[in-house]
Amino acid sequence: MNKKHALVSAVLAAACLIPAAGMAANGEVVWVLTGTASEADGSAVRIAVRDANAAQSEAQQPARPEMPADVSPAARTAEAPAAAQTPTEEAPAETAPTKTAAAPETSSVIAPETVPAAVKAPAEETAAAPAVSTERVSSGKAAAAESNGEEAPSPADNDLAAQQRADMDRREAASLAALEAMKAEGTAAEETNAEPAVSQEAPASEETAQEAEKADENAPSDEEEKGSAEEGQDMSISPANPMVVKADAMAYRGTTGDVDVRGNVDITHMQDRYQTEHVYGNSNTQQYVLPERVKWTSPGNEMTAERGTYDGKTSTATFDGIKGWNKDKYYYEGESGVYDRAANKAVVQKGYFTTKHAVAKVPDYRIEADSIDIYPGDHYTAHNARLYVKNTKILSMSSYSGSLDRDGNAVSMWTLIPVPDYESDNGFGLKNRIEIPIGGPESDLAFYTRLAWYSDAGFKPDVGFKWDTMPGTFKLRYAKEESTVNDDHVWIEMWPEFSFDSRHYYIPHTNFYVGASGDIGHWKEGSVSGSHKQWNAYLSHDPITLGSHLTFGWSLGYRKDYYGYDDSTRSNRYYSLGLDGKFGIWSPWVHYWDNDMSGHTPYEYDTYDMEKPLYTGVKVQVTPLDALSVEYAIDTIDGHTEHKYFTYYRDLHSFTSWVRYDMVDDDFEFMIQPKDFRF
Repeated sequence: MNKKHALVSAVLAAACLIPAAGMAANGEVVWVLTGTASEADGSAVRIAVRDANAAQSEAQQPARPEMPADVSPAARTAEAPAAAQTPTEEAPAETAPTKTAAAPETSSVIAPETVPAAVKAPAEETAAAPAVSTERVSSGKAAAAESNGEEAPSPADNDLAAQQRADMDRREAASLAALEAMKAEGTAAEETNAEPAVSQEAPASEETAQEAEKADENAPSDEEEKGSAEEGQDMSISPANPMVVKADAMAYRGTTGDVDVRGNVDITHMQDRYQTEHVYGNSNTQQYVLPERVKWTSPGNEMTAERGTYDGKTSTATFDGIKGWNKDKYYYEGESGVYDRAANKAVVQKGYFTTKHAVAKVPDYRIEADSIDIYPGDHYTAHNARLYVKNTKILSMSSYSGSLDRDGNAVSMWTLIPVPDYESDNGFGLKNRIEIPIGGPESDLAFYTRLAWYSDAGFKPDVGFKWDTMPGTFKLRYAKEESTVNDDHVWIEMWPEFSFDSRHYYIPHTNFYVGASGDIGHWKEGSVSGSHKQWNAYLSHDPITLGSHLTFGWSLGYRKDYYGYDDSTRSNRYYSLGLDGKFGIWSPWVHYWDNDMSGHTPYEYDTYDMEKPLYTGVKVQVTPLDALSVEYAIDTIDGHTEHKYFTYYRDLHSFTSWVRYDMVDDDFEFMIQPKDFRF
């Protein structure tokens, strides 16, 4: 349920505002954000192509002096002399005596921190500057002309690229001239909020351009400081991890910091993508609003919200009406949500979440809570939590915590749902389980219970403590456990038992892995009782795909058991081979186990019915919800068929059920198993 990226980065395009701006010939605007304003070394890229109508509209109006933050020193130095030859000819409106109203800024994008106040906000613009245009930039000449009260001029026939390049050069030359004039006059006026006049005749030589560039580079900006504060964060914008923003229209006002992005807004950063229709706010206050529906996607994650806001100063986002998927596994909804980037914490108000296959108009089961605190990749805590099956409340808890980074059973509250079971020897049964962290939600130590009750076999608990560590999982438990190698449904009592099961250790640069397990404790089976210990080591490989229809798997290992009851031992060198197929609706399989044993065991619990069994069968998907299978279990030592299973499967949405009949043992079994968690 990781909403970290969704709640934070959807508005970072507006929040960072160190853009290189441009417009494709079809009217689409692209910002490429690659870092802070101080990165004037060419790492910030400007796309210098404008919409034809917008370019012509600007050409008919006096140019405004701007200092683009996305031009490298080399580019500025190379272009300054040529452009400076005619600074008076293209002097911007802000540097001349006031004769006409200032031009609206519908298509210019600059970094306000890098432009001196006298250039950004001259007196005449202060008096007459229009509000930031919220019209689409791609509406071209008509929109720009209307905002000035002028009649829309006719389209120009000159070349678009040459016109755009000339426009950029004129703006840059005017900016350099204005900066040099301000340097000569001093900055006293800026400190007293009185802006000095800027001469149209200021020299713009190569040396002047270099000096102005150095002054600009040496002065730290607010964006520099913000960039430094975010340095080292995984989601930070940098030359290596640029952010690209596309939209139908963009408007940014350097004098006020207002920004407005509209129409098919598409933001990409690293592997994240954000889509909405409108983002507006202010780069000075760093407050931004997403007034319309926003969608976030990344590998394995997807979230939508009805609207949202973002505070760039506190790195806090708020959203209304959130819903989404986490790694195609958990689904969640909430009335509202808040994400604090600094604390890496999200809070979902009045929400619920459920698992993948339980999603429905009314989920098969869900956890509802007044609020859910989420620490992405770590844990969650649900306050006033209620567990529902459809519309029936099963139980309530004032607070419930679970892991978000363990073994796929993270939302373990589901396992409180009683699941039915039936077997001829054990009778009708119900089972469930729960895990409770000890020492806080983030703790790797937990108390667990796995409870089963059968009408004939009675109560069969498995209760203890588990400790998840880097090498593997340790357990200390009391358990009544049924045999998996003896078909006579033999149960044994283990108390106490201390066990270890390692994780898989892969051989470098291969799909081979090794592992180990072991336990030490006391076993009791009827009158046979005594200490027991064992260890096991194995080698295996990830499933191997053979063509488009077959999968092959294998493993081999060695196990040693020590029995205190009669001081006996037993060793087992074993291996297994398996072949599974998928041909349309048919799924055949062949599995073989070979156990080479020496010694003996005093317990029926771990006595093998077949030491070298072969299982083969086929399953056919009759309908999308129904399937049938037949399977034979053959003892390859004597060739005798020990079991012949006929099974009917039924898909129950979030559960799978099956009914199995063994013709050899005349044994009947019924089971319901959840798809998204296990016991």
